[in-house]
Amino acid sequence: MERLDFSKQQIELLVGKSNWNTWKFRALILLRGIKKAVDVIEGRLTAPAPLAQDATDAQRNMFEKELEVFSTADAMALHVMTSNMSREILLMVMRFTTAHDMWIELNRLFDGGDSEEKLYRIGMNFFSTASVEDKDMAVHLSQLKHQFYELNTEFEKNDLQRLPDILLIMKILNSLSGRYLPFLTSWKMINKAERTVDRLTNELCMYQQQLEKTDKVQSDEENEALAVHKPQSNLKYTGRSVTYKKAAHKKDDSCFYCKAKGHYISQCAKWIADGRPSKLQQQKSAASCSVSMQCNETLSVEMMTVDSSVFSLEGDTDAWYIDNGATTHVTNQRHIFTTFECFQSPVEIRTADGNKAPAVGSGTVMVKTSVNGKWQQKTLSNVWYVPNIAKNLFSVLAAHDKNVNSQFISEPTSCVLMINGKQVLFGARQ
Repeated sequence: MERLDFSKQQIELLVGKSNWNTWKFRALILLRGIKKAVDVIEGRLTAPAPLAQDATDAQRNMFEKELEVFSTADAMALHVMTSNMSREILLMVMRFTTAHDMWIELNRLFDGGDSEEKLYRIGMNFFSTASVEDKDMAVHLSQLKHQFYELNTEFEKNDLQRLPDILLIMKILNSLSGRYLPFLTSWKMINKAERTVDRLTNELCMYQQQLEKTDKVQSDEENEALAVHKPQSNLKYTGRSVTYKKAAHKKDDSCFYCKAKGHYISQCAKWIADGRPSKLQQQKSAASCSVSMQCNETLSVEMMTVDSSVFSLEGDTDAWYIDNGATTHVTNQRHIFTTFECFQSPVEIRTADGNKAPAVGSGTVMVKTSVNGKWQQKTLSNVWYVPNIAKNLFSVLAAHDKNVNSQFISEPTSCVLMINGKQVLFGARQ
């Protein structure tokens, strides 16, 4: 098989600083294909010292062999460099007669001077790299890795200890935008020995793909999405906010109004015949079932260790909050139930500070939860309908009761619900 002659291969012409980095990279590839060429330009192979007049024949033979090796490698390196640079650059380096001297001059002209100065320049570029924002994650990570490689190369040239990979990992994580907060929480839960640059690269690229898919789903189902809110600063409870999204309507789903399957409420004949009642009218109608109840005793259940802010007039009608003290899931939205039954006896809930509100009934709610940028459909059972409550509450205790192998992990700005070691819910707050 014929061997490739690297000395005859052409790359882009060197024109100056604008293409120096790419030219240098490609020139080194060609030089590596030529025996001893890289050793020559980097000064590891030099011309043999002149012989003394009384040198022996053996010494002269050795001298001739070493000179031939050096001269051949030096000439080939000079040929590769000068045949791949513009005339203007060639005129700047013509005075040099060895490949090593020419290579040193090119680096001085276009690579920032001495090694220490270059070290500072590369280091400042690495630590000032902007966040990923809307860039392709693979491109962003590749740029950071290349800068980190150059930085370590200069450290070695200056006899400094190589930087650990954890510094690159910290830089990558610090460059992520707020959309990656769930990912950051997940990354902290990985065993330290498994937090490698390769794993971080793979998982970040996959996570960005999931975000892009989620954005598309959210755009397609914009009218079906519940508004997302964050807890107000005056809330006095230990929960975290959580993003929920209504499940997309399917043919076998029930209409929110008549409970029949296969149509939306806007197409419901009963809803149209009843005069198209609003959601508020539907809630008042549903609430009336508790008013007509007659019983000698009202069941009172302490629901949550929060103050009366859950009964405030300025409620978040579509927002959901994770609550560590609530004993069951609670919502103020009658229309989101897929199944619903009124309580046969009066039931009310009360907070730790004595406030009370009637609970009308309970049922099932289908929701979608966002975990690591991927939407998962979940079923919340035994959700209580309390029209007078201002905030929809997700009960951690109810989740624990239903799932023995569950774990709730809470941090100052985020929380995660794990079931069988897998994340099923993520919440965040400022």
